[in-house]
Amino acid sequence: MHMKYQSATIHIKAHFLALFLLLFSFILGICSLCMAAPQDAKPAVLSKQIIEADSGEAAFPAFEALKELYYNDHNYSGFIALLESLSQKKKVLAPFVSYYTALTRYRQLEYLESSQDWNTYFSNVDAYRQQTLDELQNTIQASAVDEPIHVYAKLLLWKFHRSQQEGDQEALLNDLMNSVFEYAHNAKPPAPLKDVADTLLKQGLKSKAAQLYRAYVDSIIAAGAKEEELKSNAEIFYKEGKLELSEALFDALIEKASLTYPKEKLASLLTEIARLFMYKDKGLKDTFYAEKVLQELQKKVGDSAFDETLTYERAFNLEKAKEYTESLTRYTGLLTQYPETTHLDEAMFKAGLMYAYVKRDLVGAREYFKLLAQKERNSPQAFSSSYQLGLLAQWEGNIEEAKVHYNEVIEKAKGRDTSTVRLTRQRLKEIEEAKPIEYNLKMFLDVALKGEYASYDMSKVGLEASAYRPDTNTELTVTSNAYVAPTGCMQVEVEYLWSGDTGGSAPATTEPSFTTSYESPGTKEVNLVVVSPSGVIDRNFDILDVR
Repeated sequence: MHMKYQSATIHIKAHFLALFLLLFSFILGICSLCMAAPQDAKPAVLSKQIIEADSGEAAFPAFEALKELYYNDHNYSGFIALLESLSQKKKVLAPFVSYYTALTRYRQLEYLESSQDWNTYFSNVDAYRQQTLDELQNTIQASAVDEPIHVYAKLLLWKFHRSQQEGDQEALLNDLMNSVFEYAHNAKPPAPLKDVADTLLKQGLKSKAAQLYRAYVDSIIAAGAKEEELKSNAEIFYKEGKLELSEALFDALIEKASLTYPKEKLASLLTEIARLFMYKDKGLKDTFYAEKVLQELQKKVGDSAFDETLTYERAFNLEKAKEYTESLTRYTGLLTQYPETTHLDEAMFKAGLMYAYVKRDLVGAREYFKLLAQKERNSPQAFSSSYQLGLLAQWEGNIEEAKVHYNEVIEKAKGRDTSTVRLTRQRLKEIEEAKPIEYNLKMFLDVALKGEYASYDMSKVGLEASAYRPDTNTELTVTSNAYVAPTGCMQVEVEYLWSGDTGGSAPATTEPSFTTSYESPGTKEVNLVVVSPSGVIDRNFDILDVR
């Protein structure tokens, strides 16, 4: 009896265990379905949004989201099947279904080519191409020119024929451009204008793309976009490297903000925009536009908007724009307003250079060079100021005064072998051997300082460095360009007389550019005079800040 009871108990336990395992497996299955449901349901949710949308344009975001879901898995046929089911549920979607069907076949052919699935490609290429053309024609015929889908269909039609190198591509492009401009004239949402322009730019059609970008900007402005929208679009263009369009939107933003923003907020906005375009060694810049914005800041807010940092940044930006006269005004203003500025030595030395080699004012140049040379703290700019004082004295024939200043450099250097020290030793050797200043340097000093050369204003010779704030021992390139008047079929041979501190390079007279690096920090001056067989063409100088 006891054995029977025990056996029955075991049987019941086993039964319950089996039921438990079955139930547990069922629950796991349900959970796994629940976890997969959001992914599986997403197309259904998007499809529902498309069907319930008030218009085709309102359904665009959902179409795009669906497209990406299927394209990411390269499930092109699956997407087309879904499109067909959507068209049956809502007839007004026909132009969109046709467009996305054409786009899908176009992308499918691209994918088959890139993946080199040639069996599938050659089995279907003719049918897919014809389907693409047929569906695009359906979209174009079923939509009006003021609808985005019409523009996108014509864009894809042109892209298709261009990729196949067939048909009258020029006529298709002209038709596309006319449709886009007509669309823009109807003051519709401007996004298609930018999309078409982006595509044309990628295809190398810069001038046509520029026309559409301008139409896009005009549409945004005409639509009365709010400040934040203007700013957002301007920043997008800036990041894409389309500075002209970015600036046009920033101009519209500044005009609108000037009427609505309080002074403090306006000052912050203008400063932010200016800094975006100021000179930088790496990154996008437009020094002239930055100065234009700063002029607006000064006009609308006043001098109080310029603290020490912004005053220095403005002077430096003008210097890199080669607006030396304005840059000098800002540097001297910085020294007057902020006599303890952290940029003191740099600003004083550059002021001296600009007085000497821009304004031809040796009195003003010496004032700044002497103030800097007499400072107790010996900065690289202080060494260079003593060198400049010696150089100007040597050029004028005041040999004893020149020796005094050159010896100051040697004494202050205390055995250090910097580029300024090496230049100083060269000048002292010239004096000891009763030789003239090295020819290239003498030519630069003559053309820069003698009244008879006053017409040489640096407008015919340009200089540009690949970096203006390089680190020590970092390569950079200095490049010149000279305007030479045409002489018929004869090519004019010119000489490039480089001088100043050219770092570790000694460029030849045949070299319009050179690569160099600097082993010691400081402000470096590079000089150039360009001459032709008929005489001097012009001269210029450049300033680099080695860190």
